[in-house]
Amino acid sequence: MAKIKIVETIVPDPAGMSASTATEFASRGWLFYSHQKYEKAVDDFHQVLEIDKNDVDGWYGLGLSLKFAGSTVDAVEAFNKVLGLINTLEDKQRANVLGRLVKGQINQIQTGDWDLEKEVWKRS
Repeated sequence: MAKIKIVETIVPDPAGMSASTATEFASRGWLFYSHQKYEKAVDDFHQVLEIDKNDVDGWYGLGLSLKFAGSTVDAVEAFNKVLGLINTLEDKQRANVLGRLVKGQINQIQTGDWDLEKEVWKRS
């Protein structure tokens, strides 16, 4: 029981939080995600994308939330949207790392393995 209290202290419960901006919905969505309330996280990330359909982090959060909610087909679609928008990021290193993470997530959903040999390290 003490472990739960520590986690609740470190990661606040988002249930009582209100949100009206993309940043607020994203913050609350990540908190729902961290509390394993994936359906609520999905709802918040959808709100982010209603406000800004090109929000790369919103799409990534949606993809992760959908994956853990069990909606893997929709998760792959969200992750592919990230790949389509990744070139809009100014920080090219961040874009590169995010691209690897997204490809790993897609591979794990589709094959059960992150196997990035071909996508990242260009190995056959």
